[in-house]
This record gives sequence, C-alpha cells and structure tokens, in this order.
Amino acid sequence: MVESRAHGKLTRHETHFVWQGLRLLQEQGLNTGKHQTYCYEEHCGFTFNFFVAKP
Repeated sequence: MVESRAHGKLTRHETHFVWQGLRLLQEQGLNTGKHQTYCYEEHCGFTFNFFVAKP
C-alpha cells in the first residue's frame, strides 16, 4: 500500500500482484480497478512479450 498527499488530502493506493513462480502475471489496482496482464512466450524464460491493460 502506498499513501500520498496532494492538496492536503491523504490518498491510499493498493495494488495486488499475481505471480506464477518468478513470472509476474498480473497487476490489479484495487482503488482504480485497472488490471495489467503480462504475456510470456512459452519457452522464453522471464522476459514478457507484451502486456494487456484494462482501464
């Protein structure tokens, strides 16, 4: 959880991370509802090819 203050207002941001071993599969912004899903090649290790962002 990250807290920030802008114009005297305290805001909390919370992000959950979904992992498969050492691969990051998805970021889920709980406050914003945004999701980013990471896609990897099957035999390529830990470098993702692209990600899909859902606003």
